[in-house]
Amino acid sequence: MNSHQCYQILGITNAASFKEIKFTYRKLALQLHPDKNMSETDGKKFKMVTEAYQILRAEHKREIN
Repeated sequence: MNSHQCYQILGITNAASFKEIKFTYRKLALQLHPDKNMSETDGKKFKMVTEAYQILRAEHKREIN
């Protein structure tokens, strides 16, 4: 998964700040969390959103250092 796909999964633009990325991730994580939703598709979406956030977070950390 590349960073462009990550932005699409989170539903934000490529120009979004890390603060916006984090806010959007937390919002989606609360909506899609498996403990709140028993739907199997929501569990898969939750994993995708989490993976996308982890990739963008790692890129952000690399930029800082």
